[in-house]
Parts: sequence; structure tokens; C-alpha cells
Amino acid sequence: GSVSSGAAVVLVDLSKLQFQTTNLVESDLTGLVVGAPATIRLKAHTETLTGAVAAVLAQSSGTQSGAALFTVLINVEPAELVLLPGMTGQTEITITQ
Repeated sequence: GSVSSGAAVVLVDLSKLQFQTTNLVESDLTGLVVGAPATIRLKAHTETLTGAVAAVLAQSSGTQSGAALFTVLINVEPAELVLLPGMTGQTEITITQ
């Protein structure tokens, strides 16, 4: 499969280490499935986090250049990193074709 890269993420739920993207365009959702592997690189750390897509929210979060934007929730594996709500970074999600 291909990889959708460069989506911004923010840590929203520390209890289950859940991040959300708000800038995936609708074309990125083609082939994106719950359970798809994801890699997260946070600005605060050099190590990467691994996880999986938990959900794609049905409601668009807005538009960018005429394309609808959607929110994707990503659960990450526990890591020996200091993680605080609001931390941001980039994610790469594996897209099945």
C-alpha cells in the first residue's frame, strides 16, 4: 500500500494515548481503514511512536483548497516517553490499495 504522510496530529487523550488528525483531505481517506498501521513523530521527541487508526469521524472538520478535511483518531502503543496533552507532530498512515 501507499503511505499518507504529513498529517498533523495532536495528543488528545492521555489515558489511552490517543492522537487525532484534523487535516486529512478526503482523497487521503480512500483505502484508509480502522486498524491501519500509523507512525507518529512528535516535535518534542526524536523517537517515533507506533499505533493504529482507531476511527475516522464521519463529520468533516472543514475544508482546505476546496477539499473536505476529516479527523482520524489514532491509538498509539505505550512508550517510555514523556507525553503531555496537546503535544503535536506528524503522522504517516499506511493506506491499503
